[in-house]
Amino acid sequence: MKIETIHATVGEKISYFRTKLGLSQVELAEKLQESTGELCDRHAVSRFENGHRKLPINYVPILAQIFGITTDELFYSAEQLRKTNKDPFGTQVADYRKLAEDNPKEAAGKALEALLQAKNEVQTLKEQLRKCEEELEKKSTLVKKYAALSKMLNKLQEEDQ
Repeated sequence: MKIETIHATVGEKISYFRTKLGLSQVELAEKLQESTGELCDRHAVSRFENGHRKLPINYVPILAQIFGITTDELFYSAEQLRKTNKDPFGTQVADYRKLAEDNPKEAAGKALEALLQAKNEVQTLKEQLRKCEEELEKKSTLVKKYAALSKMLNKLQEEDQ
């Protein structure tokens, strides 16, 4: 089962991600109850999935965590996220998730490319940080010298008076 339609409801997405994880409605209800401390049963999950009951707002981040998705993915399709460009990272995650369903090997390759690029960016940032620290040390030394000179000037001025 794939959820590719842009018009999937939140309930349909809850059902999709629940079944994708192999959870029953009872198991999802138990996880929700454990996380929220609120009473939740299979019937409540069924009503969420069927659209007969609105999803409490405090369930949104919990469901996202249980399903391993972003909260935006619970409400929007990858295509909708891409159009709004509101959350480029969330869109990228949704794209990887879809690619992983369609072509796991290609998804793994792209994920590896992204990790290598991130590693290179981290190395570049470390080098920039090292240079900034060196520059800061030089400026700190100059400030100390200027402070010492200022003290000496003040002392000389006091002696002249």
